[in-house]
Amino acid sequence: MTRRRSWFIAAAFALVSIFGPTVATAQTSGTVSGRVTDAATNQPIAQAQVVIVGTMLGARSDADGQYTIPNVAAGPVQVRVLRLGYGAETQPVTVQAGQVASLAFALVHRAAAVDLVVT
Repeated sequence: MTRRRSWFIAAAFALVSIFGPTVATAQTSGTVSGRVTDAATNQPIAQAQVVIVGTMLGARSDADGQYTIPNVAAGPVQVRVLRLGYGAETQPVTVQAGQVASLAFALVHRAAAVDLVVT
């Protein structure tokens, strides 16, 4: 094998190694995006934790209640929202490869229980 040919093969392998996973992920994953609001007031809820159940994928809602979770595997998933002072909510959604699945949450305010600490 000539030196030029082996350099070409090494360069091609490096490019596939670097860009191959990105292309594969884009073809087999999508995005979950939406808004988290208060059910009673319809006001946005900031800093709500939004997660794809059973994965390490998640995001926090911003000041407008908006969230975006990229690179979610295509197929049916469960999305769960947690925020202190509100009841947790879980909803199903089907993610299509290369698409954005929109999912809105309206959380119900729930008083937090506080345990008395006696010293």
